[in-house]
Amino acid sequence: MIVASHDGAIRSVDITRERGIRTLTGFRSWAFGVHFSPDGQLLAMAGDSEIRVVQQKTMQTVFRVVTSELPKPFTRSRCVEFSKDSKLLFVGCNDGAIRVMDPLTGSILYSLTSKLGEVYSFAISPDEKTIAVGHNSGVVELWDIATQTLTTSLPKLARRVEGLSFSLDG
Repeated sequence: MIVASHDGAIRSVDITRERGIRTLTGFRSWAFGVHFSPDGQLLAMAGDSEIRVVQQKTMQTVFRVVTSELPKPFTRSRCVEFSKDSKLLFVGCNDGAIRVMDPLTGSILYSLTSKLGEVYSFAISPDEKTIAVGHNSGVVELWDIATQTLTTSLPKLARRVEGLSFSLDG
């Protein structure tokens, strides 16, 4: 199991022995989100100052993007998730966009850009056709991943959307 924390550390935990295995540091402040690639090879991390992908077994860095070096107003990311084939990395950003990146190089392939505020959460549908994006404005948007277009904007559902998940049948 991997734990992200406000002290900027990512901790690997052996839950069968109930103890930490190793700690990965280097985030300048909060580490918000972590996600294992479905093929088990990579671990993606999102934080207040960077996006990082490491080899899961060795924790060797594959790529690291310092968010302050990217075009403004993108300065942090809260959530990350791999596609089922592990070939895409989706990153929820504070400028309202979902950045879709190459998980091996860190190159931004495209963005799903909204003006509704910081992305606090997102979920990819089981068929990988739709991504639901939850913003700090309380609005949830549904995007068509293939066409990169906004299909639906649900009315304000909460003060801010902290978590989203699709059921197995979508």
